[in-house]
Amino acid sequence: MRDTYGMSEYLYVTAAILLTLCIYLPNLGNTFNGMDVPVYIPILEHSDLWTLVKTSFNPFANQIVSGYYAPLASIALTPDRLFSSSPDPQAKIPLIINLLIHCLNGGLVYYFLRRLGISCAVSSGAALIFLIHPLQATSILWFAERKTVLSTAFSLLSCINYTSFQQDGRGIFYWLCMLFFVLAVLTKPNTVILPIVLIGLDILNQAATNGGVGLGRRFIGSLRRLWPFFLIVALSVWLTLQTEKTDHLPFPWSWRPFIAAGAVWFYVFKVIAPVNLTYVYPKWNVSLSNWTQWAVLLSMAPLGVLLYMARNLRIPALAAALFFIPLVPALGFVPFGWYLRHSYVADHFCTYR
Repeated sequence: MRDTYGMSEYLYVTAAILLTLCIYLPNLGNTFNGMDVPVYIPILEHSDLWTLVKTSFNPFANQIVSGYYAPLASIALTPDRLFSSSPDPQAKIPLIINLLIHCLNGGLVYYFLRRLGISCAVSSGAALIFLIHPLQATSILWFAERKTVLSTAFSLLSCINYTSFQQDGRGIFYWLCMLFFVLAVLTKPNTVILPIVLIGLDILNQAATNGGVGLGRRFIGSLRRLWPFFLIVALSVWLTLQTEKTDHLPFPWSWRPFIAAGAVWFYVFKVIAPVNLTYVYPKWNVSLSNWTQWAVLLSMAPLGVLLYMARNLRIPALAAALFFIPLVPALGFVPFGWYLRHSYVADHFCTYR
């Protein structure tokens, strides 16, 4: 499929990026924020890049960022020193680089949607919302979130190349898709969910081009194409289990569906109305005798029916797939890190969704 975009389309994206820069640049500050400062400052100060690379890729060394296997997240921060005239780390430089990668991601969002055949108006609006939505602020203004903006760039490039593979079948796009997926996983492990997104893209694409093929056959066909990606997922999960300090979930299995349902609506509402944002949200009381929590849980059924009915409406189905699928690891069914000790949700879990 050949791309033919008019000059006006580039102007729309450029205007959205310029607006984003106007919003953020005056407010970046020059202070390191976030709890990652003690472990990431040594990376910014590291003078021997080769030693850092070797140490970061050794999953059992734990000498750089203890218990978190994301080697490219560490390595990606080291070039920041090249843009500073001071021997000490300057917080504003990592933030500016985060912002520039974020702007690049906005352009990739636009291009990805246009490759899917979405109209210029809808793609422009989606890219603009992506760029200026308040939920994105954490990933820009928290220097250690380089891993989020960079893994998103790799994930979008993976999706773009898979879309190109779907459209013309050339193997180079398949292998580029896999390469960018590996880079995304090495930057932020929770991008292992990406193959599920690719399956969703496959199913939606086949529905648009070959509506007579059943959902089950589309799914099996996608698995046949994407099985090597799941081998990469298995290796990444194993490495993460070997290195990341993960707490057991501090609540019983019977609570988890109620917490997950509440989390889904939390993320939906924060996207629609991003107010009262904070880093740590207080836990709510989970009580199986509380009818309101049963109502929230049961509301998943009509939501699921609504999403199923919209499966053949390309734009709503695509939006739902790109939003809900990546949220699955953060809904409380599986343990990760230490965060669930303090809160069931965090708006930065749905950042870049």
